Amino acid sequence: MRPAADFHQPFATHLRVEVGSSENTIRAYLGDVKRFRRWLDAEGRSEGPPLTWLELTEREIRTYLAHLATERVVERPDGSRVMIAPITAKTTHRIISSLRRWFDYLMDVEKLQIHQNPARRIRKPKLPKRHPPALTSEQVASLIAAAHERSRSSERVRNWAITTFLYYTGLRVSELCNMRLGDIDYENGWPARLRVVGKGDKERTVALSHDPTIGAGEAARALSVWLQHRAGIVASLRGPACDHVWLVPVGVRSGQAISPSGVRAVFRSLAQILGEPVHPHVLRHSFATHAVRSGARLDAVQRLLGHASLATTGMYLHASDADLADVVGRLSLQLPADSSAPTGT
Repeated sequence: MRPAADFHQPFATHLRVEVGSSENTIRAYLGDVKRFRRWLDAEGRSEGPPLTWLELTEREIRTYLAHLATERVVERPDGSRVMIAPITAKTTHRIISSLRRWFDYLMDVEKLQIHQNPARRIRKPKLPKRHPPALTSEQVASLIAAAHERSRSSERVRNWAITTFLYYTGLRVSELCNMRLGDIDYENGWPARLRVVGKGDKERTVALSHDPTIGAGEAARALSVWLQHRAGIVASLRGPACDHVWLVPVGVRSGQAISPSGVRAVFRSLAQILGEPVHPHVLRHSFATHAVRSGARLDAVQRLLGHASLATTGMYLHASDADLADVVGRLSLQLPADSSAPTGT
């Protein structure tokens, strides 16, 4: 049988192409498999050579999980010792998922003669239902205003637009950073819709309504203000800018796309406004929470967020473009007026 490492890259490709897993999921699954293999090679058998994948049973996986669930002292290469805390139920849940995927791959794709997936005989721990944090409408308004008022002059338009846009669209940070100019559809000169490629390369359409009859348009206005400002940044560059929507306005990376870590850095600088850490993802939770509390249809919110099912929002139902615009409109009508577009920028 080939060495285990020979399967790692094909496994990653399988997850990426056939399963549609995100890069974060791929890294996590590969890491879990490699750590399990290292443990098997070092401690998985008291006598004789390490067990091969063909020889593994659920017993070895249970022993490994019990090992990780015990507080232990590990010696570093420099001779120092460090205490390792037991893994959480959430980590145990993920490791079992990783090993299930791995053995399925070995059996179904690599055609190894494994009689039964040993990881599927192990029950995942139940995870407590977690209610994601959400800001109040007043906190969102304060955060949006602070993004303009308390940012550096060179970044205030972009930071205000990003904060506004994240809240009124519910985009993930990675989706925002990957936005390109060609993804935007216009109506009457205003950004109206956005094509988004989310987790698992699944494409969806996000409404950027600018219908005055429902009072919507904050996402469209924020994007429009930023695009005008962006044009000035691009015109001042000596070289070409990339076609990403959200750019770094000044410095050595001027004209390059802002990264997810760059967006998170913006929010770290604004955290003092609310007196507690604020991650940009909280705006996505706030968007969904406020939309549902305002009476928006769950299937419309689900489609806007790009959830695979209504397990997060039940069953997938059809939602029209009017429903999507209505979600945006309900948010617009409930947020305080001091979050509107900045002037004098």
